[in-house]
Amino acid sequence: MSPTPVKLPPHCRSAVWGGSRIKTRYGIDAPLPNIAEVWYVYEGAEPTADEPPLSAVLTADHPPHALPLLVKLIDAGEALSVQVHPSDSDRPGQGKAELWVVLEAPPGAELVYGLTVDRASYVQAVGAGDFEGGLRRVPVKKGDVFFVPPGLVHAIGGGILLAEIQQHSPLTYRLYDYDRRGPDGKPRPLHVPEALSVLRGYTDEEIQALRYASGRPDPACIAACPWFETYLLQTADRLPQTASHPQTTDSLLQTASRPQSTDSLLQTASRPQTTDSLLQTASRPQTTDSLLRTASRPQTTDSLLRTASRPQTTDSLLRTASRPQTTDSLLRTADRPQTTDRLPQTADRPQTADTAGMTDAPAPHGLSLEVPAHSFAYLLLTEGQGTLVHEGRRYPLAPADCYLLPAGTGHCSLEGDLVALFTTLPRARGE
Repeated sequence: MSPTPVKLPPHCRSAVWGGSRIKTRYGIDAPLPNIAEVWYVYEGAEPTADEPPLSAVLTADHPPHALPLLVKLIDAGEALSVQVHPSDSDRPGQGKAELWVVLEAPPGAELVYGLTVDRASYVQAVGAGDFEGGLRRVPVKKGDVFFVPPGLVHAIGGGILLAEIQQHSPLTYRLYDYDRRGPDGKPRPLHVPEALSVLRGYTDEEIQALRYASGRPDPACIAACPWFETYLLQTADRLPQTASHPQTTDSLLQTASRPQSTDSLLQTASRPQTTDSLLQTASRPQTTDSLLRTASRPQTTDSLLRTASRPQTTDSLLRTASRPQTTDSLLRTADRPQTTDRLPQTADRPQTADTAGMTDAPAPHGLSLEVPAHSFAYLLLTEGQGTLVHEGRRYPLAPADCYLLPAGTGHCSLEGDLVALFTTLPRARGE
């Protein structure tokens, strides 16, 4: 008999910037001043927990008392601090990459997402006391997806509600906090030297290359990075009827001079490559074709985050390795699940939402998925109602419900009118 799904209880956390929508929208409450975050934490390692032991959830290559991934809901009643997370190479075992899916955003909402100047110029500005001048502010709307690699300066703006997938690390370096005071009336501590020591000046193309470092095995995949693989699942009732051809838009990568679709950006290269070389650079300019050519020796994941002084161009950073991948292993459907931001694209602002695979023909009212043998999976319902079905047992799904599917759970299906996030460890971690 295969392992069974485990519904994770919401663990609420308060912060000076927290809002009220987690309570009003999802009915999650706690005796706190506000609910800034909900963490979905597996407690099977506790002796008294009425859940399977962690050894039944993880495969042998994982630590015995920690899941390497964490799922959150974040409600930013006010803007979060401007911050940076280290990589595993910066701080072994404490690196943090994140993926955000915007669930709600008021008109004019924006977030900090990288720099408008090079790293050296920003460090110099910070030394002169200017923390905000070189920050890149990006307008957002419901359905937008942002990948936040280690070293990228970022901040969630006020009014934004989002779901977050992240490496399970508590380490955050607070770079700037708008001179805000904490509950004790004192300014919240900053970590400026530490933040600048791990800060990286990414281009959009470098971020995208890292986001899909393992390729894009299915249009529903919104990240296949070295730390997790995430799919945005929607049943037929949630798919809008649009033009007769599928399209995928990562519009932060689009330029005025030449329109291009994500399909062309994600062309695969002619020879296998490992993830290390994607973001390595050298001192001289390169042509677009050569950026992702690598040597034949094995490489490690840490060097994905190595950057240097030369400019890079767009095309080759998004070419991925040519090793075969199957869509059936994780997402088996008669019509593959599709991702969409479910809102019209506007021409006057950059967006990062993946609006992939919208079709005229409705898909079946349900989705079939497979929990891989190499990894546990998280399933978080973000919108709608439905049912998770596993070996004849039915588990009700409501917004903000999160299930942990242990490694070896095998085949499951989703029924109903819903939108959900499905996350596993990357295949390279377990195969």
